[in-house]
Amino acid sequence: GCTTPEQGIEVMRGVVRAVKDHRPEALVVASGYADAHRIGCVNPLALPDIAARAGADAAMLDTAIKDGTRLFDHVPPDTCAEFVRRAHASGLLAALAGSVKEADLGPLTRIGTDIVGVRGAVCAGGDRNAGRIQPHLVAAFRAEMDRQAREHAVGTPAVS
Repeated sequence: GCTTPEQGIEVMRGVVRAVKDHRPEALVVASGYADAHRIGCVNPLALPDIAARAGADAAMLDTAIKDGTRLFDHVPPDTCAEFVRRAHASGLLAALAGSVKEADLGPLTRIGTDIVGVRGAVCAGGDRNAGRIQPHLVAAFRAEMDRQAREHAVGTPAVS
C-alpha cells in the first residue's frame, strides 16, 4: 500500500530489521507490483532502489490483483529487463512473478532473472487457490527453466 518511495523504504526497513533480528541468515525480499497503477502503489522501477536502501536482499515484481492478468500484461519484457538491471546494479537478487507460465521462461531467462515465482503453474488444474502444488509440475517447470538457461547461457533462475 505504499504510494511513495519514502514510505516503501520506511516499511521495508522495519521488515528487514524484524526478520534479521530474528533470523539473520534469512533472505528478505521487497515485493512490489507490476500492476501498481491499478492499486495506486509505488512505480515498479523504484522498487530496486527501495529494497537496496532498506537493506533487503532481493527485489520482486508480482501482480497485486489476481484476475488472470499476467506480469507481461502490465510490464513489458524490456521494462522487466530494466528492473533486473537496476536490482543487480544495487547488489540485489531480481525476482519476477505474476501468473508466470512455462512460455515466459525464455524471456525471463534472457533478461537475467534470478528467481521466478510461480504458484498456479505448478498447481493441480492450474488453480492457484484450490489446487495443490504438484511435484511433477514443479519438476517439469524446473526442467524447462534449466533448458532455457542452457540455451541462453545465463545463470539458472530459482523456483519459489
